[in-house]
Amino acid sequence: MTVPPPTGVTVDAHHHLWDPGQGDYPWMTGRFAPLRREYAAEQLIPELTAYGVRATVVVQVRAEEAETRDLLALTTRHRFLAGVVGWVDLASAQVGRQIEALRSGPGGQRLVAVRHDVSAEPDPRWLLRADVQRGLADIADAGLAFDLEVTPRELACAVQVAGAHPDLRFVLDHLGKPPIATGGSDLWRRGFAELAALGNVWCKLSGLVTEADWDRWTDADLAPYIRAAVEQFGIPRLLFGSDWPVCELAASYGQVLTAVRNCLPPLDPSQAGQVFGLNAVEVYRLDLPRSVNPADQPKEAPMTSVSATTRQQELQARALRALAGGVSSNTRLLNPHLIMERASGCRIWDADGTEYIDYLLGQGPNFLGYAPPRVLEKVLAAQRDGIIYAATHTREIEAAERVLSVLGWPETMRFGSSSTEMVQAALRMARATTGRTGIVRFHGHYHGWIDNIYTRNEGTEAGPASKGQPASALTDVIPIEWNDIQAFEQVMAEHGSEAAAVLMEPIMINAGVILPAPGYLEAVRRICQQHGTVLIFDETISGFRVALGGAAERYGVHPDLAVYGKAMAAGWPCAAIAGRRDLFADVATGRATHAGTFNGNTIATAAVLASIDELASGEVYEQVGKIGTALMDSIRDCAEASQLELHVQGLPMAFHASFATPRQAMTRYRDLDRTDPARYARLADTLIGHGVWVARRGIWYVSAAHTEADVSETLNRLERAFLAFSTQA
Repeated sequence: MTVPPPTGVTVDAHHHLWDPGQGDYPWMTGRFAPLRREYAAEQLIPELTAYGVRATVVVQVRAEEAETRDLLALTTRHRFLAGVVGWVDLASAQVGRQIEALRSGPGGQRLVAVRHDVSAEPDPRWLLRADVQRGLADIADAGLAFDLEVTPRELACAVQVAGAHPDLRFVLDHLGKPPIATGGSDLWRRGFAELAALGNVWCKLSGLVTEADWDRWTDADLAPYIRAAVEQFGIPRLLFGSDWPVCELAASYGQVLTAVRNCLPPLDPSQAGQVFGLNAVEVYRLDLPRSVNPADQPKEAPMTSVSATTRQQELQARALRALAGGVSSNTRLLNPHLIMERASGCRIWDADGTEYIDYLLGQGPNFLGYAPPRVLEKVLAAQRDGIIYAATHTREIEAAERVLSVLGWPETMRFGSSSTEMVQAALRMARATTGRTGIVRFHGHYHGWIDNIYTRNEGTEAGPASKGQPASALTDVIPIEWNDIQAFEQVMAEHGSEAAAVLMEPIMINAGVILPAPGYLEAVRRICQQHGTVLIFDETISGFRVALGGAAERYGVHPDLAVYGKAMAAGWPCAAIAGRRDLFADVATGRATHAGTFNGNTIATAAVLASIDELASGEVYEQVGKIGTALMDSIRDCAEASQLELHVQGLPMAFHASFATPRQAMTRYRDLDRTDPARYARLADTLIGHGVWVARRGIWYVSAAHTEADVSETLNRLERAFLAFSTQA
């Protein structure tokens, strides 16, 4: 479902700005620790621009007048900050004078309300204290509103206070924080209904995603509470608030907006205008015509490509000076050179704070999303025990046993740090066992950048794919088309006696996400066995992604050796080679060398164990299958509606998009010649410009962190991006 376009005046009535370097935020620990960083107005602007928000109300966090003065001063520099909900000492006898002093300073006319975190007070009846009652009366006299930051524990007192001050406008923040994650409470329901019965109380539709299960919430979890707000407060007393950046613990800005819109009943334009703007204007007495000049606001440019701010340009220049090409891997040259700063779940933020829904996932390793909490906790615990021992350790044994157990078919294994090196180990082991040197490999498959396996994807003779790569390193490599049983039979008939190994991706995810034709893997397995050739599956991408046991499990075909990486360790650098025990015989005795200082380190093996813990139940695969299928369908439907001849194929967890003529399934690498990669690269840039981080080469990865809400928000961004791309074309 798309986010409906903004109707009438659009106001975000609740967000925060802070800088931990300028004040104390003691609550930013534990689960809230990711918020301990600066969130400035400039970082919010892209969100407001993307969703058509004209004005906002910024809300205090610290119980200090100094923070309120700083927020008021900010309104003189950022015209979209139409109001400030500040803090004064309600228990003081000088509340009126405090308000007067704030109003006399820079931006003082934007003070629209006062808030105090009542839930932080030890006494649940704090609001009923005589000095606090006097302070509330002073707020009413000043013509300001009062934001109620309470939990179900304090709702009964809030009802009494609001009833005792009928001339004071009260705004209930976050619906009174219902315990959504545990199914609500009678205490909340009773207090919420009683408060709604008072005509001087408004209710903010804000902060709900962080009262729900941060990792698993859906619209269905929020809907009963938003429905209760509509039924009991009515449309004229509801305000939308994003609660940015706190919401980012559980959802992006767009997800919050989408969820609220989805959970509200169908609204006519007038009602939508009330909830998403006019009610905030009324309760906070916002003076939008004077305080918000659209000409001063950031425009939502019809972006058709990736743009760079001055800060991005500066960082890019520094990167180019310090790093060859500005990157540490040439695959990163294939996408726009945006400098990134952090990532969480399925979101990534660049150095300007611009947020993207990420479908590249670090080229695939982050199958559980970025920094999955339970995995992160176990990895950090392992790190405290030391990282590299130059000896086998208990976690290494446990991780190897778990890998062998879930894969089922291999007998033994070794850990490494990257799949590139493990492919080399597999080739050495195959040659050591067979006494042969030949390697059959396939066009479009990627097995690392080492000289002896990195080839051009063309012809029947292996040629160097990189400058500086000697052709002599490839004399033993026999390249052929993949997914062609007849071609494979012919090559093996001619070269089977000299082929030590057949090396392949069992699903060609690297190029086009092409699935094996029915019977193809089985035929390859049979023919390799006939010739005594070692069959090696490079499951770097497919392993632990397309099934817990990878493609070998998905298709029921077992190789002799297989290489794993990426999803196996949930984003931590780790790789493995597994297979028949006899193929490891020379490695086990040291006659064939396999070595590496960092192999099997505590961090990597802890990540493997933690990742398997998350994957073992099968729930992740079910979730990714559902979400990925919905995303593929959404892309197809959106492209069709935009009259873009986009072809999408593959699996829910990894698929490929391209401009292909005709739009029919690609089954061989040569079929990619029917695509227009340059045109798709331009579309990818447009998508990135609209907040969808994808690869120019067409691959899309879906993680366990992606949700239905993410797909919905992605569709919103796709629609705008496809429209911009079509307009440009």
